[in-house]
Amino acid sequence: MTISERVRQLLKDRDWSQAQLAHQASGLDQSVLSRILAGERPWRKEHIACVAAALSTTPEELAKDTDTPVADGGELDAEFVATLTKAHGALVGENARIAEELAAAKLKLKQLGDEQQKLSQQNSDLQLSLDREKRSRATAESEKRATEVREAELARQVSALKTERSTLTVDLDATRRQVAVVQAAHAKAVEAANRNYAIAKDLEQRLSTAKGVATATGLFGLAMFVGNVLSDDTPAPRGGNRRRRA
Repeated sequence: MTISERVRQLLKDRDWSQAQLAHQASGLDQSVLSRILAGERPWRKEHIACVAAALSTTPEELAKDTDTPVADGGELDAEFVATLTKAHGALVGENARIAEELAAAKLKLKQLGDEQQKLSQQNSDLQLSLDREKRSRATAESEKRATEVREAELARQVSALKTERSTLTVDLDATRRQVAVVQAAHAKAVEAANRNYAIAKDLEQRLSTAKGVATATGLFGLAMFVGNVLSDDTPAPRGGNRRRRA
């Protein structure tokens, strides 16, 4: 049994979630705990101590009869986690800002659409009023002059509304373009976040592999491993043959 399996069993027995355990484990971030339990990060002594304290047991009792190796080098891991957390926080903040701008643009687009619909209804109402005035002129010649003045006024209002409607249409098109730009920026930010996360995962995997090699073969084996990694990362000369690894 691994330490992760034992912790999951203890959580099941207590009907706890990982979030509850992280809340109880002072000094252990929930994302770090989740990755440790998923096998994406090694268990460290400080991790075991935090989890054991949260579960009201001792680190020795928690790790007893388990086959999970406990890694050292907490300072290097803490520095890596701090760098990764800072970069992730910056990306989360940028995504939140872009999401707010996108929501504001969508709200403005909806408001412009509602305003355009309202103006269209007003235009229709004014057109009906104009038709009624025309029919009144045919039946009441004595009010002809007043009706003509009224028609001219209504015509000017219709013209002003049409002009305003054209302006709103231009604003609506501009807002749609802004929404498209914001969506493109959001997609780029998400792509950058995924790319940075993949790079961080690759660096973490290489660091873990290097630690394993150092533990198993000593400094000489680590030097050979680093040399192999560097030779794999260095592109072969054009026209030449790369050394095949066993």
